[in-house]
Amino acid sequence: MLLARDALERARLVDSLVAAQTESAALQAQLVDAHREAGALAERTRLSRDIHDTLAQGFSSILLLARGSRSVDGDEPLRDVLGRIEATAGDNLAESRRIVAALAPKSLTDTGLAAALERLAADLSADTDIAANVRVEAGVPDLTVADQVVLLRVAQGALANVRTHSGASTVTLTLGGSDRQARLDIVDDGRGFDAVAWAATQTNPTGHDLSTGGYGLAAIRARLRERGGDVIVESEPGDGTAISASLPLGLSSTGGAE
Repeated sequence: MLLARDALERARLVDSLVAAQTESAALQAQLVDAHREAGALAERTRLSRDIHDTLAQGFSSILLLARGSRSVDGDEPLRDVLGRIEATAGDNLAESRRIVAALAPKSLTDTGLAAALERLAADLSADTDIAANVRVEAGVPDLTVADQVVLLRVAQGALANVRTHSGASTVTLTLGGSDRQARLDIVDDGRGFDAVAWAATQTNPTGHDLSTGGYGLAAIRARLRERGGDVIVESEPGDGTAISASLPLGLSSTGGAE
């Protein structure tokens, strides 16, 4: 009888182990599916931001230049406008290929972050009446390519807002930091907005800015927070806007960098 009871108990244990293993396998499969879905969502969000910060702004510049060419008199000025349209279209084409390939932007791989910021400022000044300047403080820390990509995307997003919404006459980008963090400040003298109200009305988990319907300041904040950073936005109606983006050094990303 004792042997029979032991055999029965062992059979029950085996059945329990088999059931537990089956349940564990099912849970693992669900976890894999969840990770796959989360990864796909993160990739879609990354692509949305990159398209907004690069391609969409490039196409906006092309459109503005094309519209402006209608009022240009003389062959030489018109050739200059057409040359800038061609250059911007070429940059957009190269950027689209790099987004697809998930590589760092050409402006970074060629010259580095400071020079890429200078180029952004020069392009803004060339395309608009906004005087854009770049300051690079002494002691800017060495940045990984991934960190440079994040700060470049921040600058692109911020300057897109300046171009489209601010009504500013000047904007200054300042790159600085310490051995612990990098910092990028963007300050304009435009019409400003209610930053407190903006903070109260955004954001959803995708980083979509509910207050404007675009991928603007909320996307900047989401991009920085993915790498342990953050952004401070200071603005009041009629008093310009100051954006200060900070990015800690030496921390691993919780999401895609590009």
